Amino acid sequence: MAVNPLDLQTNFLQMSNVGKQQALSKESQVLRQDHASENLSKTSEKNAEDVPETKQIAENSGKVKNDGSRKQNQEEEKNKQKKEKEKSDQQNSNLEANPSGIGQNIDLLG
Repeated sequence: MAVNPLDLQTNFLQMSNVGKQQALSKESQVLRQDHASENLSKTSEKNAEDVPETKQIAENSGKVKNDGSRKQNQEEEKNKQKKEKEKSDQQNSNLEANPSGIGQNIDLLG
C-alpha cells in the first residue's frame, strides 16, 4: 500500500495540531495538580484552625473497674505499718530494759 502525497500533506498539517494538543494536555495536568494542592492546603489550614469535634463515647467506656484491689493494697499497707511499728516498739522496749547499752556489742576480735 503506497502513501499518496496528499496523505503526507494532511499528516504533516495534523502533526502541528497534535503537538499543540499534547502541550495543552500536559499543561492542564499541571494546572489540575496545582489546583488540587491549593485545595488541600486550604482544607488543612481550615482544619488546623478549627477545634475537632468529639465523637460519641459509650456510657461505660470511661468507668474504671472497681475490683477491690485498692482496698487490698490499703490493707496490706496498714499491715506493713503495724508490723514495722511492732518491731520498733520491741526495739524500744529492749533499749528501755537495758538503757546503758551494756552487753549489746560483742567484740569477737579481742
